[in-house]
Amino acid sequence: MNYNRTGFDACSEAFHLGLPEDRSDLKLATAWLLLAVGSLVVAGLYTFLIVLSRTPFFQEIVPWVDFFHTALVVHVDLTVLVWFLGYAGMFWTLNSRPACKGCGWAAFWMAVAGTGVMVASPFLGAGDPLMNNYVPVLQAPLFLSGLGLFGLGFLLLVVRGLLFSRPVGAQWDGKAALRFGGYTALIAGLVAMLALFLSWQAMPPELEGEYYYE
Repeated sequence: MNYNRTGFDACSEAFHLGLPEDRSDLKLATAWLLLAVGSLVVAGLYTFLIVLSRTPFFQEIVPWVDFFHTALVVHVDLTVLVWFLGYAGMFWTLNSRPACKGCGWAAFWMAVAGTGVMVASPFLGAGDPLMNNYVPVLQAPLFLSGLGLFGLGFLLLVVRGLLFSRPVGAQWDGKAALRFGGYTALIAGLVAMLALFLSWQAMPPELEGEYYYE
């Protein structure tokens, strides 16, 4: 039993990035974590609204058309998009050098603002939900503006991470493996954003609806 516990402790210490020495970086990483966790909390509230939208009484008084699918779009975007990318923001911030702090906070607040717009958009008239595969959207300028703002924040986060990530180091250990994995994830994020932009540029103008957003 002691042997197993010792091995577990050694493994935990090996795969550990450590906390940044600069407290402002720690605050930024915490902010990204709060955004990620907060998105799950709000998504849970939207789940409650989704259930209510199927109840006879609430279904009759709700002022939105097809509120079930409208709320479901926001719920999925929060639990899939904001949660995962917000958590990635925490990890990449922990692995970044204390440089361009303004860029880091700008990326965070853009992501927060974009998330807030997406959450509020159904209550401000946004509708026409499309259940396309990931990311589902509401065909409304307000919602799409929030989604775009979140995307710009994520892009700035990725660029900062690529420029200022801590080096992997010459010694190949658990910490180096985590840093290497984080850097390759940053490259994947940049490639994804580039692919999205090129797809948008090459999209035939006659495509509409789910086919357009797939």
